[in-house]
Amino acid sequence: MLLQFIVKNFMCFAEETIFSMVANAKLEQHKNHLIHTHSETDLLRTSVLYGANAHGKTKLVEAIGFAKQLIVNGIQGTKSIPVEPFRLDKILRTQPSHFEFIIYYQNIRYHYGFIINNQRVLEEWLFVTPTLFIN
Repeated sequence: MLLQFIVKNFMCFAEETIFSMVANAKLEQHKNHLIHTHSETDLLRTSVLYGANAHGKTKLVEAIGFAKQLIVNGIQGTKSIPVEPFRLDKILRTQPSHFEFIIYYQNIRYHYGFIINNQRVLEEWLFVTPTLFIN
């Protein structure tokens, strides 16, 4: 399950933007709306994106799709990467874009991310954190 998606300097996202499925507070009234993990983190079963027109809802979905496509298909030889940095800032146009996924699967937290420009992957990481059971 997706815990968080983080994007920076891509399309309309100049600053770091975080989409999170982590519950902010303990919901005593609607416990059936949460997924309880073996860690102290409760997750939301569903999420909704609200906002006015032209405020980035579609671009957030496109950013997730772009990162997924790059992960699944990789980079094809010497072709340039079709990354779209934030265009309204002269400095950011030349800076790399940043993508991160934090996923919870079979009691393990995976933190995968990468930083790219249109020529190559500059950084890539994967951290794996197994859930510890204490009796």
